[in-house]
Amino acid sequence: MLEKLYVKNFAIISEVEVDFTKGLSALIGESGAGKSILMDALNVLVGARASQEWIREGEEKASVEGAFRIEALLNQPLIAKLNDLGIDFEDDLLILKREINSAGKSICRINSNIVTVSTLKEIGSELIDIHSQHENNRLMKRDEHLHLLEDFAGADYFKISSEYKKELAGYRADFKKYDELKNTSSERKTKLEKYAKDLKELEMADFEPDEESKLEGELNKLSSVEEISQLMEHSLLMIEEERFGLETTLTKLKTNGDKMLDISSDYKDIATDIDELYFNIIETKRNIQNEKDALEFNEERYNYVNERLALIEKLKNKYDRSFNDLLTYQGEIKAILDEFAFYNDDLSETREKLLKKRAHVIELAQNLSAIRRKVAGEIETKINANLADLLMPNAKFEVVFQTLEKPGNNGFDEIEFYLSANLGEKAKPLIKTASGGERSRIMLAIKLAFESVNTIDTFVFDEIDTGVSGRVAQKIAQKMLEMGENKQVLVITHLPQVASVAKNLYTIEKTEADGRVKTSVKRKTGAKREQEIKNMLAGIDI
Repeated sequence: MLEKLYVKNFAIISEVEVDFTKGLSALIGESGAGKSILMDALNVLVGARASQEWIREGEEKASVEGAFRIEALLNQPLIAKLNDLGIDFEDDLLILKREINSAGKSICRINSNIVTVSTLKEIGSELIDIHSQHENNRLMKRDEHLHLLEDFAGADYFKISSEYKKELAGYRADFKKYDELKNTSSERKTKLEKYAKDLKELEMADFEPDEESKLEGELNKLSSVEEISQLMEHSLLMIEEERFGLETTLTKLKTNGDKMLDISSDYKDIATDIDELYFNIIETKRNIQNEKDALEFNEERYNYVNERLALIEKLKNKYDRSFNDLLTYQGEIKAILDEFAFYNDDLSETREKLLKKRAHVIELAQNLSAIRRKVAGEIETKINANLADLLMPNAKFEVVFQTLEKPGNNGFDEIEFYLSANLGEKAKPLIKTASGGERSRIMLAIKLAFESVNTIDTFVFDEIDTGVSGRVAQKIAQKMLEMGENKQVLVITHLPQVASVAKNLYTIEKTEADGRVKTSVKRKTGAKREQEIKNMLAGIDI
């Protein structure tokens, strides 16, 4: 709750410090005394637009400071925001301060931490709810209506809501992946079609590693059969010639080596070398003879080798690659096409996941809708009962649901509050309801219904009772007093009915001194309080 408000050099306020307590507090005063200015200062404190026009004439800056006592266990959303911002607080006390300089710039602080205006506004919205005839608040923002309804829903609802948001995020991520896979570019498809055609051609060619060099060697051999045969024949003659052939010569050489070895083992190495020469030439002779016997011209094989080499040359020219690069290209496009096959499998698998997640998201969204509609009925009952208590028995408050075709961030529902103020009138959006005495009661009825689940401790009503009197004024006073049993309620009022039941009564007075106007705020108790209420009843100073 707001424990202390300090305002300095703000409009006609020179310096004011006010202490507040829990319960209903009424602020009264003559028109022009500065009641609305005090509310303007409070609005500026919690993030409203500020300009140098608020600075008191002749001063360099204006400042507003408020000390709020918070109950950590009862306001977890606020505590979470403060922790996220790294703002520490002691003894459950939170001090907001805002200074406005002559250039129109403002410095905002929370517990001495400098913060942005948006942060000040965010924290301020968790501390105080200010309502006036012309001030927008959560009730006047259509987007807030669903969140207000959710405040009534309870823990089970928020558990489902949390799961829904998690599942919806997963569904959207999977849908994005599916959409990206499905909408493969036409350029990529064209490339894939070309790769498939190229791969088919290369796989039909069925090339093997080093096949080109092997075939070239084989062709050279097939083309030289006659020459090779002659060379082999001549080689055999050189080995076998009776007088001077290698075989005859090495036979004689071997005999000499054996004799030297018989004489002395010192010649063992020489004898061994001669033996190797002899046996090598005998082995060579055998190999040449075998090859010569096997040598023949195979025309069919010759033609096949030529055809294979011609195919290799053709594909090398077509793809402008060497033979080895052709094989590399074949491997690369096969990998790409294998990935594309996996892409098709992945597409199918992703679609299956997507359908299952969508079904679960829809189920959760339907569960949320069911709870919301049940809660909406409870809210309607409470608010309509409050309206009846405020002497508007024919008014009808409704929570209107619009069902979306597909689930969005909040499920299938868009929600807006509607109201019919009088019998026979068609319900209209609450944000379009005309201002005046009826609207004052409507706002109070709604705020009373939401008060039980609202974590905000301080409610401010700036002349919400304008345009009402008599029995209606008495009913408003009773309802505000009821609200003050659990909350801090500050109300600027012209009604003696409200002032008389308030726990605390403050007068806002304007005086003149040294040629300047000055506003002061005083708490009235005892006889002075009674006198102020008598003045309000009589409309004169008695």
